[in-house]
Amino acid sequence: MFDRFRWGWLTVLGAALLALAGCGDDEELPQLRFIHASPDMPAVDVYVNELEQPLFTNVSYGMTTETARFPTSPLTLHLRPAGSGLESPPLLSSQPLETEKDVQVSFVAAGEQGSSTSEASSRILPIREDFAPPAPGMIRVRIVHTGTDAPTLNIDMNDDNSIEVNELERFTDSGAAGLELPAQIPVHFRVRSEDPRTEALGFTLQPLPEGSTVLVVATGLLATASRTETGFSLIVADTQGLEARVMPDPVVYVLNASEEAGPLDVFLVNEEQADALGFGALSPPILISPGVTTLDVFAAAPTSIRPAIPALFSHSTAELKSGELYLLVATGAPSSSENDRSDFTLTSYAEEFTQDSDQARLSFIHASASAPVMDAAPLDGSPLLPRDVPFNDVAYTQASVPEGVPIPSLELTLGVQPATENTGAEPTRFEITPAPLPGEGLFGVLAGTFRSGDTSQLSLVLVSTATTPWSVEVLPPSSSGGGGN
Repeated sequence: MFDRFRWGWLTVLGAALLALAGCGDDEELPQLRFIHASPDMPAVDVYVNELEQPLFTNVSYGMTTETARFPTSPLTLHLRPAGSGLESPPLLSSQPLETEKDVQVSFVAAGEQGSSTSEASSRILPIREDFAPPAPGMIRVRIVHTGTDAPTLNIDMNDDNSIEVNELERFTDSGAAGLELPAQIPVHFRVRSEDPRTEALGFTLQPLPEGSTVLVVATGLLATASRTETGFSLIVADTQGLEARVMPDPVVYVLNASEEAGPLDVFLVNEEQADALGFGALSPPILISPGVTTLDVFAAAPTSIRPAIPALFSHSTAELKSGELYLLVATGAPSSSENDRSDFTLTSYAEEFTQDSDQARLSFIHASASAPVMDAAPLDGSPLLPRDVPFNDVAYTQASVPEGVPIPSLELTLGVQPATENTGAEPTRFEITPAPLPGEGLFGVLAGTFRSGDTSQLSLVLVSTATTPWSVEVLPPSSSGGGGN
């Protein structure tokens, strides 16, 4: 999906520059624009050569300026902090670039100022836009790789398991002519590499008019959550004035937390995405492209062909947002006959953990259909829950705060008990070991069967979002409290 930028005024000095050149035929002058694709660089003013006024002002990360014509060659760009004026030394300057008449050049700020290696350091890439003319009914797309912490990339343009862009190295592009693609339909990008973090990266460009020529700059950090400002994304700019930021397609992971349902198959339209997920199993990352309306869950079948029967549950994808990741928890019991009522459900929880480099964070999800409202807390050496429990009164299918509760980055015991239990009763304990990592986000999903006075059939399904793909571990109780409802 396209997220439009709120544009500030751009200062274009066309008239003054033409006067300097003494040239009246401005249609033949070289054209230039600036694309800010350096994730840790602040907003900048863009100066050209030795002029005292900026050509473009207050250009922040992710923005593409308008096109301006400039009469002199060679061109050297100087980037200064926005509003700082000439007294401030440039943050970055380009190499001089010789230009010809009526050529368009996009100057792309790339890399990281704070990088400790020259391979990822900031630079300005001049991209001469020498697109080949698109054939009737087609567009042309040129891809520039500026992902600072991304490896060499392969790009599948139609998500058909064929690689249209092969071995695209950092700070290079896919070729001046551009890739020819159909106009008037969405363009799907699937990013592939040896880095597992790209396994869940896909993008969708909205349909573009016939004859469009489009520059697509891959930028941002794989190490940062996709939903954040500096997460891996695309900057899209065409020659007809369209500028946009494209966030990754939403990604879902399906967790089977229903013992009653048995193994599950997951489908998008007719394509199987997960096969025979048993209790406590987590699906691979599932990319949701725009236009897909539901994700469908069936009882596991021996083939990968979509069953001709109604799904156990169909989850609408309409509310899923670009750049976001979701845990979908399957719980409850399907009907055993036409007369039985099914309470099987698939509930969505967005990954919204606070980025915290010093400690781990935990979000507690109640997915045991037979359990009452529950409390939970790290026990911190005590046999009882503390008076102020961080996970308080969590009802079935509900979750604690989405940003997560800070927990120690060491081995810990999570205590769980019914919220109505008396304060002197010992909780059910789950040992979380090895210790959570600093910065790790964890979903703790309470699943299994609760019977009055017996919590031994409960499980804590721990889903870690620290790596891509996410990982899962099923923890049995280490001991059970004596009380119940």
